Amino acid sequence: MARQAPSIQTDLLAALNAAGDVVYEWDVARDSLTWTGDASAMFQLDDLKKVESGDLFHGRINSEDLKERLKRLSRHFASGARFDCEYRIRAGNGDFMWLHERGHAEFMPDGRPLLMRGILRAITNCKRAEQRLEYLANYDDLTGHFNRFRLRLRLRQAIDYALTACKRFGRTGAFLTVDIDNIVLINDAFGFEIGDAVLSGLAERLDELTAASDIVGRIEGDCFGLLLDHSDEDAAAETAEKIISGVRETPIKTVIGDVAITVFVGGIVFPTSAQTSFDIMSRAEMALRQAKKEGRNHYVVYQLTEMQRQSLRQDMSIAKEVQEALLDNRLVLAYQPIVDTMTGEARLYECLLRMRRPDGQILPAGAFVPVVE
Repeated sequence: MARQAPSIQTDLLAALNAAGDVVYEWDVARDSLTWTGDASAMFQLDDLKKVESGDLFHGRINSEDLKERLKRLSRHFASGARFDCEYRIRAGNGDFMWLHERGHAEFMPDGRPLLMRGILRAITNCKRAEQRLEYLANYDDLTGHFNRFRLRLRLRQAIDYALTACKRFGRTGAFLTVDIDNIVLINDAFGFEIGDAVLSGLAERLDELTAASDIVGRIEGDCFGLLLDHSDEDAAAETAEKIISGVRETPIKTVIGDVAITVFVGGIVFPTSAQTSFDIMSRAEMALRQAKKEGRNHYVVYQLTEMQRQSLRQDMSIAKEVQEALLDNRLVLAYQPIVDTMTGEARLYECLLRMRRPDGQILPAGAFVPVVE
């Protein structure tokens, strides 16, 4: 037997209330909004007259998000494209909450919108979870600094900038690695909670001892990385000594009292000693290992061997030559035939990249592609 319409409507309303969703009908011509579901609870409003029109509703939407909602509405009214939008709206308590809205309009014969019906869902908790995941993907939860992934990404960006600036203005940058001496002993003696407090205290100390433009991040464990902007070898050494003395002279405050620590520091100046983020971080860690061998409170800067310097100068020369070849259209393809041994006929052609030098000499890919990579 068919169910009565009032019963179906009651069930739908119950389902809406259970889901926490709200349905609306917007009379576009009269600009009036009617709500189905517990709209008062969703918006935290005692009086729904505060959202009884599209104009009043728009007045509560975050100004940054309102432009996007209006743009999507216009697109929907013009083409009938699916209307699906997320935005922040000011609730009755003054805080902003996130909503997910889906809707569809009905049109008059002349194409103007007549009614729009849609559904709203509160997604504030989902957004907070997304923001938390995004934070953890980029920042170390203990110290609040960039984690290894984010630090490497920021370093890569800084290297690109530094390489460009170096060519134009002769600038350099530096990267330091800072490691606590015997953090294991602190964990064993006082527990991991105090060990974490020491790490957090060191992170704060590094912020205090470095410039505002410098980037501080936790690479892993008790190892931190510092990206120093516009820093040469002397400036990097000065910063490293400042860190060593600043940490040594002032103990870290914890709930059990002051804990004295010392650190090792390894460093590298780029692009003179390395030209990729991977090389910069790995060579700075090599310098850090050497600093540990020399004893506590030591700073060691990575130094290239003469053979490495010659190789680096050659790579830089080739890289510059490739850039000029790109501008001059001197990168060409050579077609090498693949011959059928039975018939002696060319069946396929292999395309090989070549670089033509200004003097006409042709360089094979193996002479410059590894440098580009």
